[in-house]
Amino acid sequence: MFGGGKPPAPDKAAAAESVDASLDDLFSRLRDATSRGAHKKALRISESILSLAPGDPDATRCAVVALSELARHDDAIQCVEDAPADVLGGLTFEWAYSMYRAGRVADALDVLDATEGDADLLEEDRGSASRCAQLRAQLLYRDGRFEESARMYEKMFEEHPAEMAKVPNVAVNLAASLVAAGRASELLATLKKIVVSPKASFELAFNVACACVSNGNLRDADEYLALARARGETTLADEELSPQEIEDELLPVTVQRAYAAHLGGDVDAATEGYRAAIATKSASDAATVAVAVNNLLTIVGPRGVGGAEAIKKMEKLRRVHVCRAGPHTTAFARDDAGTLRADVARHANEEQRSAFLANRAIALLHSNHLDRCRESLSALKREEEEGRSLHHDAARVALIDAALCMRNRRPADADAALARFVDGRGATDAGARATAQLARAQIAASAGEYAKAISALEGVGAACATSPAVTATIVALRELSGDAAGADAALEAAAATPGAPTTLALRAAERELERGRAAEAVAAYERVLSLGARDKGDKGDEDDLKLADAGLVKARAVAGDADGAERGASEVFEALLAARGGEAPDADALEETPPDSVLARAAEVERRLAARRGGKRGGGGGDDGGGGERATRWKRRKRKIVYPKGFDPENPGPMPDPERWLPKRERSGHKGKKKKQANVRGAQGAGASDAELSKKEFSGGSGGTAGGGGGVKTNAPDADVMDKLLSVGVGKKKKKGGRR
Repeated sequence: MFGGGKPPAPDKAAAAESVDASLDDLFSRLRDATSRGAHKKALRISESILSLAPGDPDATRCAVVALSELARHDDAIQCVEDAPADVLGGLTFEWAYSMYRAGRVADALDVLDATEGDADLLEEDRGSASRCAQLRAQLLYRDGRFEESARMYEKMFEEHPAEMAKVPNVAVNLAASLVAAGRASELLATLKKIVVSPKASFELAFNVACACVSNGNLRDADEYLALARARGETTLADEELSPQEIEDELLPVTVQRAYAAHLGGDVDAATEGYRAAIATKSASDAATVAVAVNNLLTIVGPRGVGGAEAIKKMEKLRRVHVCRAGPHTTAFARDDAGTLRADVARHANEEQRSAFLANRAIALLHSNHLDRCRESLSALKREEEEGRSLHHDAARVALIDAALCMRNRRPADADAALARFVDGRGATDAGARATAQLARAQIAASAGEYAKAISALEGVGAACATSPAVTATIVALRELSGDAAGADAALEAAAATPGAPTTLALRAAERELERGRAAEAVAAYERVLSLGARDKGDKGDEDDLKLADAGLVKARAVAGDADGAERGASEVFEALLAARGGEAPDADALEETPPDSVLARAAEVERRLAARRGGKRGGGGGDDGGGGERATRWKRRKRKIVYPKGFDPENPGPMPDPERWLPKRERSGHKGKKKKQANVRGAQGAGASDAELSKKEFSGGSGGTAGGGGGVKTNAPDADVMDKLLSVGVGKKKKKGGRR
C-alpha cells in the first residue's frame, strides 16, 4: 500500500487530542458511576484512566475509594502505596482508613502521625483534616487508648462545635470513649455541655445505657435500653431493612439487656437473652455473639444445663486455618493454639479478649479437655509477653496454669508457677499476691506440707494478716503439725495487732479456757470487753461482746470466783430480759433451738436443693424453732383418668377376663384340637374301592352257622362282589424286582 516504504510518522498533536477526548469521556463516565454508587464500574473506569494518565490524583482517589467500598482493603493499600509521591500526600485519609478496615490499627496511626500538624494540609483541605482527626480518635479507641480518644473527641467539639453537630456519630463515639475510659459518670454532663440529647439516636441511647450499667444504675439502664430498641426498630424499618436484619443490628441491645439482668440477679432473664442472641442466625457482629456465649457459660457452667452447647459455641470463636494435605488435596481444619478468630479479635478490646480466652480455658479445664485448655493458656501467655494483656490478667493466667498442673498431678509445677507470679508481677498488686499465696497454701496443705502452707499464709500480706479465716487456718495447721505453742502464739499475735477484729481476741480467750488456764481466760475476756466498749456499732462486735460476757461468767466460775460469776450472770440475764421486752426465755426452748448460723446454713442448703429440683424456695425459717416445715408444699397434681370410648365407670359391667393378655394356648380354659381320625379303620392301605360296597353286609366267613351250631343265618355274598373284594390289594405293595 505504501510501496514498500516506511509509514508516515503519526501526528503527535492529533494523538494528544485523541487521548484528551478519551479522558474527558472516561471522567464523565466515572462521575456518573460514582454518583450512582456503581463501585465496580467506577473501579474499571479508574483503571482505564490510570492506564492513559498514570498517577492522576482524582482517578487514584476514586480507585482507592472503590476498592474500600468493595472491601478490598489490601488492594486499596497497595494502590495508594503505588501512587507517586506528590499524589500520596493527598491520600492520607484513604490510606489510613484502608489500613483501619484491614485491621492494621498501629500502621494507620503511624500514617496519621506522619501528617499530624501539617499546616499546608490544614489550609488546603479543612474537611480532610477533620476527617483525619475523627479517624485518629477512632483508631485510638480501637487501640485501647480510651482516655486519649475521649480527650480528642472533646477537643473536636470545643474547636468545631457546629461542624461536629452535623455528624451525629461523633457524639456516639464520644460517649463510647468516655464509658470505656472509666468516665461514665461524666457522660450526661458532657452531652449537656455539647447540647446533645441522650435520646437523639438509638446508638447514643445504647451508649448512655452502658454508662448507667457501669455506674450501677440498672433501672435507668433498662429504660435507656428499651428506648434504644424502640427507636432502633423504627429507624431501621424506615431504612427498609428486613426483620431479621433489624434483629441483627440490635443484637448489642439484646445482649446488654441480658447483662443488666444478670447484674441485677435475674438469672432466668439473662439466660433467655443470651440464648436469643446466640440463636440469631444472621448475626454479623461476631464480637457481640462472643460476649453472649462467654456470659452464658459463666451462668450455666461447663457441666450445667446447656453448658456443653455453650462450649461448642465458644469453640467456634477460635481461629481456624484451612490447610491442604493428602494426594487429593483434602481440606482440614487445625486449631491455632486457641487464639480468637480475626473478626472477633478485631472488634473486641483487650479486656474482652482476655476474658474470652481465660473463660474458655477454665471451661475446658472443668470439662477435662486439658490439651485445648493448654492451648488457650498458651495464647494468654503470649498476650502477656507481648504486653497486650491487662495487669490483673497475670494473676488469672497463673491460677489457671496452677490448676492445670494440679489436674495433671504436678503440684510442684503448680507451686512454681504461682511463685513466679508472686516474685514478678504480683509484687506490685497486693490483692493478686494474696490470691496466689492462698492458692499456694492450699496446694501445700493438700500435700501434707504444713510448714510450707503456714509460710504461704504468713506471706499473704497485711491486708489479710488479721483475717479471722486466715488466722484460724494458721492455728489449725500448726496444731496438725504438733506445734500447739506456736498455734497459741499465732493467735495471740493476731489478736494483739492494732485494728484486729474482736473475734480474734474472743477466740484467744476461749482457747485459754479450753486449756484449763482460767485466770488467763478471765483476763482475755475482760480485754475483749474493753475493746468492744471502745469500738461499738458493729453488729458482729455486739454478738462477740455477748459471747464474751457469757464466757467471762464461765471463766470466773472455773477460777473459783463464785461471787463474780453470779454478778456477771445476773447482768447477762438482765440484758437478755431487756432485749426480749421483759419476757424471760424458756431454758428448754433455748437448749432445743439451733444457732442462727445453723438455721441460715440449713436455709441455704434447702434453697440450693429447691433450685436443683426446679422448684421455688420454701417458707421455712428460724422463727419456729427447728427450721420448721415449709409454709407452702408441692401439691402433686392428680392426673385425669382416660377411660376407653363408651365406657361408663358407674356401670362398668362384668369384669374383663384377667387372662386376656395371654396367648390363647396359654390360657387355663384352652383345649387343644384333636387330631383328625382316619376315614377307614383297619390296616393301612385298605379302603372301600366302590361306594356300592359300603351298602353290603359281609361278615368275613363262609356260609353256615357261627360257633358250630345254630345261630344267625347270613346271606352268602355274590360271586361278582367276591371278585371285586379280592381284587383290592391288602398290605403294602412290593418293590419292583422283588427281594434279591
